[in-house]
Amino acid sequence: MSPTFHARDIFAPVAAHLALGADPANFGRTVQDYVILDLGRPKIGPEGAIKVTVAHVDHFGNVILNVTRPALTRFFEKIQATGVTATVEGIRIDTMVRTYGEAPAGAPFLLYNSSDYLEIAANQTRASDMLKLRAGDPVILMPVRA
Repeated sequence: MSPTFHARDIFAPVAAHLALGADPANFGRTVQDYVILDLGRPKIGPEGAIKVTVAHVDHFGNVILNVTRPALTRFFEKIQATGVTATVEGIRIDTMVRTYGEAPAGAPFLLYNSSDYLEIAANQTRASDMLKLRAGDPVILMPVRA
């Protein structure tokens, strides 16, 4: 089971049923109003600062950023960084956890979600409301060096 989104464990069996010929209509309505987003690419600035963008705010108020774990890992290996902090409107977020439940209640933290995107979340509250973030807003990431 995924530590952040166990529902993906439901998607694999659905995909298997579809592969075996199940009618897609059995799984819900067809989405007609989808939107293709241009999330841009993270930009590296002075002193290794990475300007990323809020790609999406989910139903729980988790703020998904447009950068993945593999991309950050590759960059960190090049500059010998061991982690990352985020800054939003002067608020520094330096707690990184593996699961939502590991974080203290009410404070923002970072984690990689089940799709391996970096996100800002807050245990038992909406990080998006706390930090006044919405899709398209900038977030600055700073590598942490040993």
